[in-house]
Amino acid sequence: MTTDTHPSIAERQIELLRAAGNSGRFAATMAMSKAAILASRAALRRLHPELNEREILRLWVSLNYGEDLARRVFDRP
Repeated sequence: MTTDTHPSIAERQIELLRAAGNSGRFAATMAMSKAAILASRAALRRLHPELNEREILRLWVSLNYGEDLARRVFDRP
């Protein structure tokens, strides 16, 4: 695996992850997931300024979970 992280820093990161325990690692994972979701929605807003928030969310769901789910959730009468 190629990395630009210095070996001593990578070792320290592993130590910190081990010390965090399951709950700490889970919390970090959830925080990173939330940040990625928010960043991807912000990118869609920049790409599609003509869309309102509901339309942005529908597009995001379609891109991430498929058009079928987006249609079933957002296009109900």
